Formats: sequence, C-alpha cells, structure tokens
Amino acid sequence: MSRLLSFLLFLCSIFLSARAQNHEDVDSLKTLLEQTAEDSVRVRLYGELGGAYLPQEPDSGWRYLRNARTLAQSGDGLPKGLVRILAKMGEAWMRSGQIDSSRIALREGARIAGSENDQAGIMLVNSLLAQSFGREMQLDSMIHYLKLTVAAAEAMEDVVRQGMFCSNLGVMYQYKGQFEKANEYNFKALELKKKAGASPMSIADSYNNIALSYQELGKFEEALEYELQAYEQYATGTDSAKFAQSGYMLGGILFEMELLDSAQVYYDRSLDIFQALGNQQAIALYHVYSGLILQERKDLEAAQSSFQTSLELFPENGSPRMRVFVLSNNAEVLLKLGERSDGRDISSLRKSMEFSRQTYELASQTAFTDQMRKASNFLYRAYDALGKHEQAMEYAKQYMLLNDSLYNEQKQKAVEEIQTKYETEKKEAEIAFLDMENTVKAENLAQAEQLQKNQQLTILVLALGVVATALLLLWIYRIYIQKKKANTELEAKNDIITQQNDEKELLLKEIHHRVKNNLQVVSSLLDLQSMDLDNEEALAAVTDGQNRVKAMALIHEKLYQTQDIASLDFADYVSQLIKQTAAVFPGMSKVKQSVQAPDVQLDIDTAVPLGLILSELLTNAFKYAFPSGEGSLTVQLQEEASGQYLMTVRDSGSGLPEDFELKKAKSLGLKLVRRLSRQLYGSATYVFDNGSCFSIRFKDTVHRKEVS
Repeated sequence: MSRLLSFLLFLCSIFLSARAQNHEDVDSLKTLLEQTAEDSVRVRLYGELGGAYLPQEPDSGWRYLRNARTLAQSGDGLPKGLVRILAKMGEAWMRSGQIDSSRIALREGARIAGSENDQAGIMLVNSLLAQSFGREMQLDSMIHYLKLTVAAAEAMEDVVRQGMFCSNLGVMYQYKGQFEKANEYNFKALELKKKAGASPMSIADSYNNIALSYQELGKFEEALEYELQAYEQYATGTDSAKFAQSGYMLGGILFEMELLDSAQVYYDRSLDIFQALGNQQAIALYHVYSGLILQERKDLEAAQSSFQTSLELFPENGSPRMRVFVLSNNAEVLLKLGERSDGRDISSLRKSMEFSRQTYELASQTAFTDQMRKASNFLYRAYDALGKHEQAMEYAKQYMLLNDSLYNEQKQKAVEEIQTKYETEKKEAEIAFLDMENTVKAENLAQAEQLQKNQQLTILVLALGVVATALLLLWIYRIYIQKKKANTELEAKNDIITQQNDEKELLLKEIHHRVKNNLQVVSSLLDLQSMDLDNEEALAAVTDGQNRVKAMALIHEKLYQTQDIASLDFADYVSQLIKQTAAVFPGMSKVKQSVQAPDVQLDIDTAVPLGLILSELLTNAFKYAFPSGEGSLTVQLQEEASGQYLMTVRDSGSGLPEDFELKKAKSLGLKLVRRLSRQLYGSATYVFDNGSCFSIRFKDTVHRKEVS
C-alpha cells in the first residue's frame, strides 16, 4: 500500500511541479499580463496565476483559471493551451475531492489533445486521469490510462518518460497479482532506462521490481539474481534506507530458499543501517524476521522471545498493518508452544489467546480480513487445546464466516473493477467517434466555403459534386463505423462470455474447495463431540459418520485439484481412500492393497454415492477381515457396457456367516450400500470366494437419465 501511495505522489509531480510563488512572482505575472495582448501568452499567464493563487486564495485562483479557459475557447489556434488549463482545473478538482468534475475536465482535455495530435497534452491529462482512479484503487482504469501515456511518450520518442511509465505499469500489475505481466513491463522499463542513461538508483529500482515479481511467482533463483544486482547498485548510492530495505528483501528470498544462515546475514547487515538511521519500525521488523528463522529451526522459545522484542520495540505511530503482523506472529508461536506434544502449556495458550484477540481487534479496525481470519483460527485451536470445546466451536464458525467474507470481498472488488473498466472504455470510444464525425463535417464545410470564392458557375457545379461525394463518403463511412462498432461489441461480448466461463470454472473449483473445507470442519466437530462420549456403540457410530464425511470430502478435494472438474479419476481416489480408511485402524500396514481401475473417469453425481458405498465396504473389511493385521484387499472397477459398470471389493478374511443374506442385513452400513446401489440404478450382491466378495453394478449419470 505504501508503494502505491508513493507511486501516486510521484505521478502527481511528473508534469505539474509545485513552484513556490512569493508576492514578487505574482506581481511580475500580473505586470506581464497587463503588458501583453497575445492570446496564447495571456492564457499561459492566467494559468500560472491561477496555480499560484489556488493554495492560499482558492476563489482568486479559480477566477484566473476560468478566464484562461474562456480565452482559450474563444481564441483561434489555442487548443493546446486549453488542454493545459483543463489539466490544471482537473488537478485542482481532484485535490479538493471533486473526482467527477475532475474527470469531466480531464476527458475533455484528452479529446482536444487527441484531435490536435498533441502528444504532450495526451500524456499530461492521461497521467492525471490515472491519478484520479488511483485515489479509488481502481487498478484496471489506472492501467488503461497509463498505457495511453506510454503510447504518447513513445510517439514523442521520450525514452525517459516512457521508461518511467512502463515501470509504473509494472508496479500496478504487481498490485493486481499479475506478476508475469508485471515483469513484461519491468523488463521493458529496465531496457528503456539503460538506453536513456538513467541513474544507478533508477536502474536498481527496476531490478528490485523484477525480483519482487519473481519472488511472488516462486522463482526464487531468478529473484535472488536480480535482487543481488539491485543490492549492489543501491550500495553505490547515498540512499542507505533503500540499500537496507533491499537487504531485508534478500533475506526474505533466501528464507524462502531455506538458506537460513545467509538470510540472517543480510537481516543483520540491514539492522545496523536502520539503527544508524533511527528507523524504529524497521528495527522492530528485524526481530520478526529473526523470529521466523528461529521458528523454522524449531527453536520456539527463542522465536517467541524475538517476536516479543519486536512488539516492545514497535513504535506507537507505526503502521497498524505492520503491528497486526507482529501481534499475529506472537499469537502463532505461543499457540505452537502450548500445543507441543510434551504437554499442554496452559500459560502459553492463554497468552496466545490474548494476542489473537488483539490481532483480531486491530485487524478489524484496518479492514484486514485475512488477519481476522487467522486470529479466529488461533483462538479456535487454543480453546480446543484447553478442552473448551464449546468456545472452540464458536471460533471455528467465525473462522468459516470470515473465509466466506474474504472470498466474497475479493470477488466483489474484481467485479467492480471490471465494470469500471468497461464503462470507462465505452465513454472514451463514444468521445472518439463523435470527435471524428465532427472533424469530417468541418473539413467538408471548409472545402465548400473555399470553392464558393472561385467562379460562381464552376463553384455551383463543383459544390454539388463535392456535397454529393461527401454525403456518399459519409454514408459509406457511417456504415463502416457501424459495422466496425458492431464487430467490436461482438468481440467484447465474446471476451466477456469467455471470461465468465473461466470465472464459472474457477468459482466451481472454489465451491468444491469450500465444500471440502466445510466437510473437514464437520469432521473436526464430530471428532470434538466424540471426546465426550463414553458409550462404545455411540463412539463407533460417530467414527463411522466421520469416515463417511471424509470420503465425500476426498471427492471434492480431488475435483478441485484437477484440470477437469467434471470427472474424477477413480483409481487415484480409491488408492487414497484405502490409505485414509486404513489409518483409522492401527496395525493394518501389512495388508496388501490392490486397485484395478484403468482410465475410469466418473462424474460427481456417480462418484459421491459410489464413494460412500466403497467407504462402508472398506471400513467393514479393515474392522473384521484382518484380525491378525495381515491379508489382502482388492478393489476392481470395469466397464461392462457403455455407461454400465461393475465394482468388486474382495478381502481374504473369513467372510460373513454362511446364512448371511445381503437383502436381509440390518446394519446401517449395509443398508446404506443397498440403497445407494439402487440410487445408481444398480444392485449389490455378496458371495464368499476365499473371502468376502461384494459386487456393485451401477450406471453413470448419463445412462441413469436415459432410463428415467
């Protein structure tokens, strides 16, 4: 966030440098205004006087700016001056918070600059439009206008500004999380800066931006390469704060690469610089980074001490979000100390709960939803460790609600940005079309007036021809524009449809992920409930229910982890389900397991009931078939006909009683097997063949619909 604000302030200073105006400056401008009669000079002087008066005497400042606009609109050959005045007015409105008025003036300036091919004016007003959308964090609109400034700088062959704007575009794409796109502009900016002979510090900034994108992409070796170059460049300059911050970033990259000793070296070097600068917040953050390294080395006591030191050193006026970061790490390490396997440390758990509450309160004040979610999770785990299951479940519910809130917040923000971008581009296109149409009409009128000054008879004949030709061309042109507009709208609609399909697929994966997470929470709640049960039958029933929930959760987990979210690889699912079920029954590691289902893909409506059937049969096998912990278990699935399948589950156990009939079985599990088989338009049978053998015949969803 601080980088974005710095960037906006930088944009503001690119073209409109704030000149200190004393009384002598204003008096000299007034004298020049009285002495000159040339309109272009008077427009410029009115504009400078308006800019000088605005900070202290807004009424006088606006009077001069309006005079400048009126003169520029009425005079001939003054469109470029009018563009600059509109830019000044747009900037003034933006500073006073009148964003709508600012954008109207700036868009009018952009229209005039475009009709005059005034590239400097185009660059000026579009940079200010980017600022106005930056104030509302509408990143897509910022990117749109920054691209226009890059194009204008390129047309002017202004390599310096082209490099600056490309660098700014890279930063914007980083804030959007599009790090591959960010590095496209970061590398372009680096090339342009080198071509323009930019300062080493500016080159270092580009290296730093490239490294940041690579780090976010998980390409740590590339990130390290470019950040080392930035570090070396910063070392030659006078900005020791940037040099130290680069050291912190190098430490972070090395930490991600698990080179903990090297990371600590860079953290220590940067600490010496920040201590000399007296940067209290950076000093406090050093102890967080050191604590993370200690935590990675499993030295939780030393990590907790380091995090505590960070909290004590953190300045009162420091960044609230950084304070949340410090509090959250304190809460997490104390929770880990309290949860250790060598016993429950009640004191650490209670301290963790206190820090978690502080984290939640400060995060809620700063709209830091992700940290609110983490704090709820810490409180849930702490209460659970203390055996306070009722409070634990309350925070578990809060954690789930914040998960949903965070997802909805991100989705809403994305929708708003897309809508803003669409409306902005639509307005720009309408303005461009009207401008082009007016230009054509003006040219035709000028031709007609010129012809009338020549011979009257010839003028009459030629005028009729020109008018007829002009009308024909205008008619053809309008048809061409309408067709082009229709094609553009069609392409835009196709793009929207494609994007919506991608969003639906992403949303469906997120739904599967969400269902899997919710099922896991249900499993955890069942686990918590089972702790209070003494009755063996009730405990077994809860455990069976928990296994069924886990079987369904595994299906949703497999679906969102694959590219094809419509079908499930049955062999992979069965293999993991067997391992998951076996883990519930100790001593089953020697049971030989075999899965035979080559290239079988099942839809979710078939996979869920079939997974529950399989979970019941596997649970029964592990529970009764292998008393000695040895034997074999085989699951086979084959397609007998199109859409019709046979699943066989065999074990090497002693089997069920000789008079056993599956149709008359009264256990809940086997009743569930029979009902789910009928739900799949199939059947379930049992035979003894050197062990229990269950056969389930069923149809997939397509063939079930044909029957119904």
